[in-house]
Amino acid sequence: REASLDWIEVKHVRLDTRLDFSVRATAVLTAGRKVRLPYECTPPDKLLEAALNAHGVKTERHHFSLIG
Repeated sequence: REASLDWIEVKHVRLDTRLDFSVRATAVLTAGRKVRLPYECTPPDKLLEAALNAHGVKTERHHFSLIG
C-alpha cells in the first residue's frame, strides 16, 4: 500500500481505541473523505497524537463502549 496526503487536506485525525486496546488512526479530510492509516505502519498512539498536535493537526479520541 502506498498513499500520500498534504497536511492542508487533513481536517483532523481520529484515534479509535478498540476492544482489544489497539488504536486505529483515520485521517478525516476537509472534503469529508476518510483515509484509514494501516495499523502496521502507525506509531504508538501517544507518540502519534503528540506529533500531530505539535504540527497543529487536531486529534479526536474515541474509546470503545459496551452497550448493555
